[in-house]
Amino acid sequence: MRQPDYDRAATLAYRCLVKLNITQLPVRPLEILRRCRNTVVYTYQQAAEFLHIEETDFERKYGNADAFTIRGGEQYVVCYREGGNPARLNFTLAHELGHILLHHSDDMTADEAEANCFAGHLLCPVPAIRNMAAEEVATSCYVSRGAALNALENRLGQGSAELLEKVEKLFEKKC
Repeated sequence: MRQPDYDRAATLAYRCLVKLNITQLPVRPLEILRRCRNTVVYTYQQAAEFLHIEETDFERKYGNADAFTIRGGEQYVVCYREGGNPARLNFTLAHELGHILLHHSDDMTADEAEANCFAGHLLCPVPAIRNMAAEEVATSCYVSRGAALNALENRLGQGSAELLEKVEKLFEKKC
């Protein structure tokens, strides 16, 4: 069992922000997922319709997850449940994006930890939240209070100083 590579996950989150020139909060992972090559995004209802099964049957099979990603070769299908806590869904979709961009496929424990780290850095980039209180982070980044506290207190992974500087420049005029 490998150890999670938090620096890799954080670096990739910051590269994503820089590459997409995201300059303001909140970051919208659903929009990013929809722009990803080789990725299709469905709500649970849309996926059930596509598969020609009842939505209740789909929910019964996948209902424990707020979202999940299926990989078939180089193709990805992300399915997510609408409704519920929108801030939680925002984090969950960023988490699924992390799985895709980190090319996860083998170690569930390390993969989950890395995807969480990716989501935290993508949604709550250190340069943008540095001078915020937890409630302000939760509101500005559209995450739960728990995710906001984690972003402020228990941050895993750093990313390179050069990359952090680029992210700082993206957000300096907006935050």
